[in-house]
Amino acid sequence: MLRNVILATILFLISIAPMNAQSVKSMWIQVESHETEDDALGRILAYQPFLSAVAGFELPNGEFGVVVGPFSELESEYLLTQFSQTGLIPSDSIITAADQFGRQFYPVSDEATQADLPKVTKPDTLVLIDETLDEARASERLLSADEKKLLQIALKDAGYYTSAIDGLYGRGTRASMTRWQQVNNYAETGVLTTRQRAELLAQYYVVLQDLGMARVEDRTAGIAIEIPEAQVAFDGYTSPFAHYTEASGDDIGVHLISQPGDRTALYALYDVMETLSIVPVEGRRKKNRNNFVLTGRNDEIISHTEAYLSGGNIKGFTLVWPASRADQAEKLIERMQRSFEILPGVLPVGESAETTAGQELLGGLDVRKATAVVSGAFVNDEGLILTTSAISESCARIAAFDDTDFELIRFAPELGLSLLAPKTSIKPMGFGAIKTTPNQINTRVSASGYSFGGALNAPTLTHGTLAATSGLQGEAYLDRLELTQFPSDAGGPVLGARGEIVGIQNARNVDGARQFPNDVNFMTDGATLASFLTETGVSFTPSAGSEPRTAIEIERMAVDMTVWISCWE
Repeated sequence: MLRNVILATILFLISIAPMNAQSVKSMWIQVESHETEDDALGRILAYQPFLSAVAGFELPNGEFGVVVGPFSELESEYLLTQFSQTGLIPSDSIITAADQFGRQFYPVSDEATQADLPKVTKPDTLVLIDETLDEARASERLLSADEKKLLQIALKDAGYYTSAIDGLYGRGTRASMTRWQQVNNYAETGVLTTRQRAELLAQYYVVLQDLGMARVEDRTAGIAIEIPEAQVAFDGYTSPFAHYTEASGDDIGVHLISQPGDRTALYALYDVMETLSIVPVEGRRKKNRNNFVLTGRNDEIISHTEAYLSGGNIKGFTLVWPASRADQAEKLIERMQRSFEILPGVLPVGESAETTAGQELLGGLDVRKATAVVSGAFVNDEGLILTTSAISESCARIAAFDDTDFELIRFAPELGLSLLAPKTSIKPMGFGAIKTTPNQINTRVSASGYSFGGALNAPTLTHGTLAATSGLQGEAYLDRLELTQFPSDAGGPVLGARGEIVGIQNARNVDGARQFPNDVNFMTDGATLASFLTETGVSFTPSAGSEPRTAIEIERMAVDMTVWISCWE
């Protein structure tokens, strides 16, 4: 009985959405393929007594296909899952677009050829026989946990369901199904029939109806996935990506990820993906042992990336979609996740998964560059950092050592200072004690900073002299240094003879009007730092009198307390 009901449901769906077999959006369920036309025809005639929607086409590989349809994109996906589970069609059946077929050999329009085939009576009308309540319960039991969750998602999206997406059909889920049935003029049983589930999902996916959702099998990348073919088309390979892009240049793209690799390579890819312009800095980041997820959003785009380590290969995808079409993006991501399948094959290794200074492209995609890279100093064991006011509210993301996110908790441009706190708990290797008393002219100092950004794995120490205890215009909070400074040294600590922090380096040309000599630079002095931290309620360690440190000891202290910081807008 259930088999007959499912067949009737197929006929119903055909009756409500008739299609031209050669329409680009026409989709067929390919159930079998055979080497000869006679073999395929024999199987078609075997299906014919109970499947009036069966047809035969030549396939691109020269074989002959037995297909059922046509359906819309949404109907074909849902029916493939439902009917293969019942045994009505083989479990390895696939969805194929009509434009992939060659000659149609059954049924044929040529009367002479048709005369040679057995006569088959097709119904003039297609009649719907819906499931009984018991049959609906039976077909519901065939659903997987993910399919049950998807129905909850669709009910929640429509405003009928408000509880957790757990795939467990309790009172809340049943009540939401009842409300949906009531609104859509069905008997209020609290159990959706196969037809009703298809209709609910069609409503859920209505925002995708013009996107041409279709399954692609990229055998070179070794990935099968549904993509919006009306929006994107294949645009070439640049390791580790297979690109499917929008020809008009809009912010739309699907980039399949495929490369050999282990967990180290997976993590390296994660780091690289974070630097790409198609992954905005605001979003969720999740890195596990064998997979990662990166999401991002700004005013222009929404981006979603996920990748998996499987069998010595890394496979995944990135979707880039206009932020103005967020309702489509959410459902697109869900469809791509559900349809994602790893196939044999992998793109060969291209450039290594790392970015270098000045690099503008990776795998054919633009590398996003930090708007500012400066230095900073840990000032307590909670991981708080003092740095230059070049790190400001304009930074959408602030990162130390490129992988630990910080937030700005105080911004004082009048002092040339910013104070940062880690978003997650960290334990720095070391932090600096701060000199709270005035500095002395002509004392030797050592400025610590990442002079070359993150290109080196340790800070550089530049030795010089404290030339004055005020700025050029008498600023009491500034001390003038006689030493050479690089732009990314700004924010780094200036250390005294005992390894204490006597100041924080300012950016060059603080007055914005004159070009100073290379060895004229400034710092915000230790006494000002101490007052700034006290006013903010931040604990720190005042320096105590002690014997001068050796150069090696000061270098070691500088390495432990100095960080490099990037600002991303």
